[in-house]
Amino acid sequence: MQPNPGPGKLIVMEGLDGAGTSTQSPRLAQWLRDQGVRVYVTNEPTPGAAGMLIRPYLTQRFTLDGKSLAALFSADRLDHLYAADGIVARLQAGEWVIMDRYYLSSFAYQALSLAPEELRWLWHLHEPCLIPDATFFLDAPVNICLDRIAAGRAFHFEMFEKADVLEMVRNQYLDIIRRFRSVGQNIQTLDGTQTIKKVQESIRQRVELMFLENTRLSWEEQQQLWRNWPNLKKLVDRIEADSLVDLTLVTVKKIPESENPRGPGGSRGGYQLEFGGSADLHHIAAFFTDHYRAFRLRPLGSAGATLDHLNEICPRVIPRRSSAQLSFGGDG
Repeated sequence: MQPNPGPGKLIVMEGLDGAGTSTQSPRLAQWLRDQGVRVYVTNEPTPGAAGMLIRPYLTQRFTLDGKSLAALFSADRLDHLYAADGIVARLQAGEWVIMDRYYLSSFAYQALSLAPEELRWLWHLHEPCLIPDATFFLDAPVNICLDRIAAGRAFHFEMFEKADVLEMVRNQYLDIIRRFRSVGQNIQTLDGTQTIKKVQESIRQRVELMFLENTRLSWEEQQQLWRNWPNLKKLVDRIEADSLVDLTLVTVKKIPESENPRGPGGSRGGYQLEFGGSADLHHIAAFFTDHYRAFRLRPLGSAGATLDHLNEICPRVIPRRSSAQLSFGGDG
């Protein structure tokens, strides 16, 4: 898959039909416009030639085999990206693009009708696709999604509107999200059962941290930090892979040196790691110690099980490098 070629940002909303993606996309767009950002909102399948073939299938007007449907979705997606006025051109012009559904949907929905050995073929179909700058997966139980569909709050994918099928789709989503996260894709899981306002606030907060705050490190600066402090990167990987909590790294922010760094409460500067759970953000302040030989870490945030667990696995001091395996738990 390809990196974003332009200064604009590509943000994707994903989830089961009824999870709230079509509700949140225009709300995020309007908030960004209020910040002075040019925004284009779109969705898949598109109203283009390939998309118009897909929609009758989703409402069960005709049938297709799994590979043909996956190929149609891929054709629609590539036209969406590379048409003269498509997503790539908009990103290169500095416009932000918010998409309701993208390739995670193919791996969650179309993969149900493909044999395991055909998933590699599906991956190759998507090699020309752009990697989103951020994907928000709105996770909601199947029964809630079905209730919302019945209330007319979502586009109806009639062929998928059965509890057992949607449960398989949700499991596919969770599995492919783990896989894409493992290769560095920025996918944030949010609690889709919360109120529209709460989900909206959570998305805004993450977007602001990732793209609008001037204290955040650029991707290049963050990679340099990991090279300089490999043990800090080990901690980040450990937290992101932790089975007890669903936390993903949102961003890294620079903490400036205080006016009196050696005085009471002073700091010689450092970094703050932002981790997003499904409902809340949690923080780890990583402060430099004398001579920049080690970091002192301190989980921050409101009390709760996630914060307690961060306190358990975060060592109080992390050296720059160590020949021994870094221990996570207690004081390190």
